[in-house]
Amino acid sequence: MTESLSGKLKIFVVEDDPIIAKLMEYRLISLGYSVCGIAPDGASGLAMIREKNPDLVLLDIGLPGELDGVGFAHVLSLETDVPFVFVTGRDDDQSLERVCQTTLYGFVRKPFDDNQLRIAIKLAVNR
Repeated sequence: MTESLSGKLKIFVVEDDPIIAKLMEYRLISLGYSVCGIAPDGASGLAMIREKNPDLVLLDIGLPGELDGVGFAHVLSLETDVPFVFVTGRDDDQSLERVCQTTLYGFVRKPFDDNQLRIAIKLAVNR
């Protein structure tokens, strides 16, 4: 894993709800991480990740457009070795089945707290 010049882990957030995205950014910074970008959908997220080269991606499942979070995870796994953690409100059987077919590094259920984020991030980057 590469870290930013400040030594902080660089995290990229893919979240379509701007309020939740800002909350995640605030919480990540307060936990000592660097947020290198936020994207509201899968297509722009992939383009930005190629540019930003993050250490980890926090990813919502319910993204708008043709590329939802699970599809995004599949493409991300094919194109990079960047780990990702799903941060989502979806925990229905169908969503969980789809999630299990990815190279999952972690899963955090919304609403989340700082400790849940910290643990999931730590486990994902050390996997």
